[in-house]
Amino acid sequence: MNFNNVWAAFGKPVSVFGYGDHPEYGHHIGGSDASGIVWKVGPGVTRWKPGDEVVIHCNQTSYEDPEVHGLDPMAAPSQKIWGYETTWGSFAQFTKVQAQQLLLPKHLAWDEASSYGLTYFTAYRMLLQRAQLQAGHKVLIWGRRAGSASSPRSCAR
Repeated sequence: MNFNNVWAAFGKPVSVFGYGDHPEYGHHIGGSDASGIVWKVGPGVTRWKPGDEVVIHCNQTSYEDPEVHGLDPMAAPSQKIWGYETTWGSFAQFTKVQAQQLLLPKHLAWDEASSYGLTYFTAYRMLLQRAQLQAGHKVLIWGRRAGSASSPRSCAR
């Protein structure tokens, strides 16, 4: 569960209830991070097959946007956060994603792999797009290690 799910519950800063795209029910299913096993693939999907263990990242875009093809999908005008600005999120037994959302990070355990996507993409957007971070810039990272009762630590890079 990420903080965007808390925002969704409060309807702030943006209400997610208008994002329901289920053709019959129009409901919204939240949840922007997941790992799991591919159950079924759609037409044209060749890289994945039922039974594959995958991690789902939260960035959905239109294949029609030029930024998706070799540039930066995060800069695509159609870019949305799956499970927040779209429906079919991870808070369900089954979900629906674009094939490009699937990853296979073999070096991570399932619990680690299922929780890094939204955090990574949020940091990426804020540092590279909003703050326009460039090579050579210094960044202060302020936070605590997971499970640590110690005070926040920082490092400059």
